[in-house]
Amino acid sequence: AVVSTQRKEDETLVTDSIEHHPHGYSIDFTSTTVQAPLVDELMQMREGELASFTTAEGERFSSVQPDIHSIEVEMLSHRGQDVSAKGDGSLIKSIQVEGMNRSKPFWTGKCRLLIQKGSNSGEEVQAVVLRLGDGDTYGVPPEIEQCAVTMTKGEECRLVTPSSNFTITLCSLERDLTEKEIYNLPSDELITKTELTKKSGNFNFQKGKLHLASLYYNRALRYLDNRNRKEEDSKQTNALEVACHLKAVVSTQSTGRTGRKRRYYSTY
Repeated sequence: AVVSTQRKEDETLVTDSIEHHPHGYSIDFTSTTVQAPLVDELMQMREGELASFTTAEGERFSSVQPDIHSIEVEMLSHRGQDVSAKGDGSLIKSIQVEGMNRSKPFWTGKCRLLIQKGSNSGEEVQAVVLRLGDGDTYGVPPEIEQCAVTMTKGEECRLVTPSSNFTITLCSLERDLTEKEIYNLPSDELITKTELTKKSGNFNFQKGKLHLASLYYNRALRYLDNRNRKEEDSKQTNALEVACHLKAVVSTQSTGRTGRKRRYYSTY
């Protein structure tokens, strides 16, 4: 983030983690010279916001200049990726460690995450294995799931949400089929895989987990969308497509979420 900082005595706060720019200062949130309480507050600010900070007795903003106890900050801009579903800037991700490859998790796929709340390295790290879309079962906020589907294996990032911030590491993930692999699947394997995915959707629908159910139905539809369309299997796969599409619509409307836009092809 780029900020302008000011002391009451009009002396400028500068540390080795704050780089001067013509229109303010660039702060490295990963630096240990800027104290965690200030980093947490700065990460919650939105672009254009102006705020004043005063340290409590015995605390300090910077380990380099401990005599500064009051500053005024204007957030000029964020440097990070907007990973919010609506693209409204409510979830900002900044990569700390690049991933090892291009593989990313997918909704309903299993992954293992390390999650640390806040910027203090002393905070407890939570290790969790979950299916993305079922975070409620594991106490994982939906904001973290939304961020996880944009990450690659081995990646570590900072996530800023409207109410908090997190450090997240993607340790492992379940790989889904590519569009080419789906296209090359024999029709019987494709139908079996689609049926199993639809059954998982039905199971979660009956359990009242409507959002997770809709994710399974849409995953089943992805298999059907990318299949090699053949005359001999069109009737069976079309029946599957109708069932998954209807169930996806019902479960999505029940949750109040926006489902994916798709064109339906019929061979009847």
